[in-house]
Amino acid sequence: MKKLILSIALAGTILLTSGSIIFAGNHIDTKFDFYFTSPNKVRTTEARPKLDATSSYVKINAGKNLNLGVSMKMVGGKWNGSHYEDVGSSTKTFYRPGSAKIPQNTYEWGKGDTRLQGIRVNPGYMTVFGLWSPDSI
Repeated sequence: MKKLILSIALAGTILLTSGSIIFAGNHIDTKFDFYFTSPNKVRTTEARPKLDATSSYVKINAGKNLNLGVSMKMVGGKWNGSHYEDVGSSTKTFYRPGSAKIPQNTYEWGKGDTRLQGIRVNPGYMTVFGLWSPDSI
């Protein structure tokens, strides 16, 4: 009888704690390649679904002339005629390889998709290669 009560209590504990596990949404990394040529200074990835309120993630793996600087931010998935939707994104500027979580409000503002946008800081030819995901863990 004591083993039965202990088994039931253990099963209940497992059931209660498994309900509080948090699953990240769309956190699979996708490759991006940005080629900045003069005078073009803005590059944007394809849109991906934003499934939760976590920050987006970007990792710069390599590139040519990264010392020119590239500012990364998130934008909405829809084009409004002159630019992509604003999603209240923070901006992270890179001058060398690195990674960052980028807070934004895509999910909170009811936008379905988000894109990574890179803006070259200084003029000149530059390439940027890396990974990104709309949601983070």
